Amino acid sequence: RPWRPLHTPACAPAFSTTVSALKEFILARWPQDKEITPKTVNDLKLINAGRILENNRTLVESRVRVEIPGGVITMHVVVHPPQSDKNKRRRNKNQRTLWAE
Repeated sequence: RPWRPLHTPACAPAFSTTVSALKEFILARWPQDKEITPKTVNDLKLINAGRILENNRTLVESRVRVEIPGGVITMHVVVHPPQSDKNKRRRNKNQRTLWAE
């Protein structure tokens, strides 16, 4: 099944749409046959105009231009692949070491 962009009228965001809600929308439509599949909204990053959007903010608060009727909004979606427990422990250990110095 080929990847389809999310440019249907059903996904036109409202002023009050949160970034988290938009990520939920993307997750629900993510192709399951892809090699990397996000499991939660925290596995996704949305980038618009060079800024990483925060989950708890609305699109308007994030300065996404949703007010243009019929306009197109281009965002980059970055998926964080799941890490193994061993890699998580190693990363956490390194982070603690950096903070301790």
